[in-house]
Amino acid sequence: MATLVFPYRDADTGGPIDLEPCPGTGGHCVILDETAQQYVHVHAVEGMSGSGSVMFHAEFPAAGLYKLWGQFQLKGEVLVVPFVIEAR
Repeated sequence: MATLVFPYRDADTGGPIDLEPCPGTGGHCVILDETAQQYVHVHAVEGMSGSGSVMFHAEFPAAGLYKLWGQFQLKGEVLVVPFVIEAR
């Protein structure tokens, strides 16, 4: 089990922004292994997200490289943010 924390702030001011539920949760995260054979979809941990970050708990099937897409909503627009991480 891993804790993934996505911090966020206003790019211009560095100040806080208010994300909207996307849909019904603080965010979604889709995770694929480097062979695209293992797929994981997790929702934000409610009560642990907000105030500048969205938290996810994800279980990676094995060590290796993974591509993640975080999905968040701001001012009615769905934002999808890609990441590459290594699970150990």
